[in-house]
Amino acid sequence: AVDENVIIQYFNDPEKSALGLHETARGSVNIDTVTSYKPSLSSIISQGNDLVNRVVTFITPNDKFAAVVTTRGFRDTSGEHRGSVISFRLMEETVKLLTRFTSQRPRYTFDDIIGHDTTLSETVRLSRLAAQSSSNILIIGESGTGKELFSQSIHNASHVAEGPFIPVNCAAIPKDLIESELFGYAEGAFTGARKGGYIGKFEQATGGTIFLDEIGDMPLDLQVKLLRVLQEKMIQRVGSEHFIPISTRVIAATNRDLKKAIEKGEFREELFWRLNVITVQIPPLRDRKIDIPEFIRVFAERFSRNSGKQVSGIEPAALKRLMDYNWRGNVRELENVIEHAVLMTQGDTIVWNDIPSSLKERMEDENRRGTAVSLHVEDIYRSHDESARKLFREALAQTGGDVASAAKRLGMSRATMYRKLKKYGLTGTVSEMRNSLISDT
Repeated sequence: AVDENVIIQYFNDPEKSALGLHETARGSVNIDTVTSYKPSLSSIISQGNDLVNRVVTFITPNDKFAAVVTTRGFRDTSGEHRGSVISFRLMEETVKLLTRFTSQRPRYTFDDIIGHDTTLSETVRLSRLAAQSSSNILIIGESGTGKELFSQSIHNASHVAEGPFIPVNCAAIPKDLIESELFGYAEGAFTGARKGGYIGKFEQATGGTIFLDEIGDMPLDLQVKLLRVLQEKMIQRVGSEHFIPISTRVIAATNRDLKKAIEKGEFREELFWRLNVITVQIPPLRDRKIDIPEFIRVFAERFSRNSGKQVSGIEPAALKRLMDYNWRGNVRELENVIEHAVLMTQGDTIVWNDIPSSLKERMEDENRRGTAVSLHVEDIYRSHDESARKLFREALAQTGGDVASAAKRLGMSRATMYRKLKKYGLTGTVSEMRNSLISDT
């Protein structure tokens, strides 16, 4: 509570803890000292006006945080304004409440990832490690490889698993709307703006994860603003002068070659490096054909249940032809093919006649051209190794070279940690970090 001069006169224990206030603050600290808002809270309150559910930045000795604020003025018996009562709820808590009642929880975990191909297993291993870090993650993979499946799995294995998971398809939002969709807008920002404004996706993801799918299709001018958000950990709603601090894990994904996009001037290099702290590269289906039979079994069982049929598998001749195809649409394409086949089959086993004619035509075209696109597995491993090296280096940096603490952060034993450090050539880094810590002391 503040008096008519907006000097804090009362605060309860939760507010005292959240703001880092001392008892001496009573009767001596102006509300503007611990808040940032435009116009200032003091000007709003002193004029006898109120705020209702507005996002205000609070300033503590060590940090800034956003909260949803409501103020209520009070008057004496003669009607004179005597101050205001201010209540607030942390933005992170508000978003979690909102998400619990209005959003679906991300359902996929690493247990839902199908396959035993060695390249895929390496991808899953790296993703599990990445989930324990708070660093930004860039998922690279062709369309249909399961980028959102991996992003949800990473979120559900992370320390923000109880927070919201907010997916955004950057390619699906019209160019003139994507800024307000990501960062929100203030009341009156433009014709048709909602009363009270709009909470953007970054604010909705506070305390959780925002998944920026198809990041390679984001307009260049918005890339600059996104880079600033990642650097400063604050967003500014469209039409507002107020900056709102956020605490959001960022996972981005693309099917584009971003390095080529940078060369063409279509993607900002600074943003690439800011997002590309840890790279998770998902192999295409044509490079993990060993997993195709298992995919077919799982899809056949699922679509059999949905259609009330009893389809148990696929004939060997049809399976061989599917194994020979290069699956440009990856797992999504295979899933569609098996769904069609289950619906069309007259028996309990899929035969070649049940396969869609459109796929057969593509296979014939491919055979005529004699082309087969393939990624080099060694390149994927190289990418994994570099990302893993970054991850282990970051864990060591956060613990000052303490291997035991770094291993605990990454969810592995000390012995395993030493083996990984040796594998990635980081044993010397431990000594450097320890010596640096000693010299600084």
